[in-house]
Amino acid sequence: MLFWKRFPFIRITGSFCLGILTGNYLELPLKFLISTTSTVILIYLLSTIIFVRKKFRKFNILISIIALTVFFLSGFLMIRLKNLESKRIIQLILNTPVEHYLARVVQLTGKTEKNQKLLAELCIVRSGEKVIRVPGKILIYLPADRSIDYGDLIMVPDKPRPFEDPAFPYEFNYKGYMIRRGILFHQFLTHSAYTIIEQETPANLQGFSLELRETLITRVHERIGDARVQALMIALTTGKRDYFDEETYEEFLGAGIVHILAVSGLHVGIVYYLLLLITRPLSLNRAGRWIRLSLILPVFMLVALLTGLSPSVLRSVVMFSIVLMGSTLNRKTSILNSVFLSAFLLLCYDPGFLWQVGFQLSYAAVLGIILFQPLLQSFWTLKHWLSQWIWNLVTVSLSAQVATLPLTLLYFKQFPSYFLISNLFAIPFTTVFIPGSILFNFTYPLKHLNHWICTFLEYAALLFFNMIRTINDLPGSLVYPVNISMTDSLLIFCLICLLYAVLKYRKYRLSGFMVAILLLIILKDAAVYFNPSGNKKILLYAIRGTPVIELVDGHQSFL
Repeated sequence: MLFWKRFPFIRITGSFCLGILTGNYLELPLKFLISTTSTVILIYLLSTIIFVRKKFRKFNILISIIALTVFFLSGFLMIRLKNLESKRIIQLILNTPVEHYLARVVQLTGKTEKNQKLLAELCIVRSGEKVIRVPGKILIYLPADRSIDYGDLIMVPDKPRPFEDPAFPYEFNYKGYMIRRGILFHQFLTHSAYTIIEQETPANLQGFSLELRETLITRVHERIGDARVQALMIALTTGKRDYFDEETYEEFLGAGIVHILAVSGLHVGIVYYLLLLITRPLSLNRAGRWIRLSLILPVFMLVALLTGLSPSVLRSVVMFSIVLMGSTLNRKTSILNSVFLSAFLLLCYDPGFLWQVGFQLSYAAVLGIILFQPLLQSFWTLKHWLSQWIWNLVTVSLSAQVATLPLTLLYFKQFPSYFLISNLFAIPFTTVFIPGSILFNFTYPLKHLNHWICTFLEYAALLFFNMIRTINDLPGSLVYPVNISMTDSLLIFCLICLLYAVLKYRKYRLSGFMVAILLLIILKDAAVYFNPSGNKKILLYAIRGTPVIELVDGHQSFL
């Protein structure tokens, strides 16, 4: 019980997440939900007034259960309201004869040789004499040779098209996935299917952020000669990976360090760590801690602006800002509370974050480092500072990889065999390269000094590329495909939790449960492999609207 008292936001966030998950799959009447939630809140307030004031401590557990039920129902109600509003908007469009609609571009999400993909915010829908304001986002695909930018207002003489429902049972529900991200419609447009009626970058924070990012990209192209180094610097500082060629990207993927190309918690964490080192003298007293807070938060904002205010960076900025505020206020609390508080606030803002892979990976990696890294580091204490520093890097990489293993195997179906070796180079390189890139921008007007910084960054990046290529060329560098189910992923997660309990609390009796779970996973897959006669099934696919049937008989399949 004392353990749980120390971490209230683990309980609160866990109950809230459970409510969101339940509410997404269990459709209860809205009136029933609102009345139930209101009743439970009233019961909680009355029980708090009656029992706490009279100091009936034996009812504390009951009050806690009621409080967690409130957060469960709140999560349930929030996702239910979000889903009902999305369905209302989709139904409105389906039932309305639309002449045209206006949408403003809010994000350029990707570009290939033939097509470009962008996200737009619906403004109005015109139906005869009626003009209807419709909230919601639409995913638009355009030819790649048409220039379009953030803030452009386009007119499409057509009806926004909702995503299609799954064609077969147990098929991945892409429509539900996009709705949870707030994207309700999609459209494929040719040159003649739309008109740009306004080209102007809005005078808002997002517009300023994108202009700042484009300025940085222009500077990189102007001063850095090697195309691969340009792509790396742009990716590490702005999160934009469009300039990477496919071969280099595959090398990063095979070495298990592709995560450094997506600006997220790792990059914000490096900036946070370096800023803490620089401002360490200020942490000795209360006034100094407030000065440190006032210095670091604007830097976090600058990092967010350079990345175009991307959701992954904003999540990380919120998380580290809350951790920093906790230390500034000198709260005697665990960093776990701060991490779970940040997750709770982000989910209150948008419950759909819970299904985003980036959100899950970010928090899994951070929790893995917080929980496992001190345990692994304590196993081996080295006297020399360099060897200790290398060991620390190994434990950080291993902790993050262990915590994210169930998710990476489930979503990406692959495992980089030499991730420890590659991250041994990648993390120190990133720790040096990111501050170097920031310094490059600050010294841009000073040509001679900037030239030396560019030279250093180019040589460092080229050396890093060579190391990654060498690691990627090793035999068995990438295990692919690794086909695991959601059940397997949950079993691996339970295995990791038991491993932490054994290492942290010396609960060696739990080792038996670990062995049992391992055997369950192995026997489950072995049963399919060694008993192919039992592996008979019919699989249905919908490929570009055409149904395809696959007959599986043991190790053979027929289309």
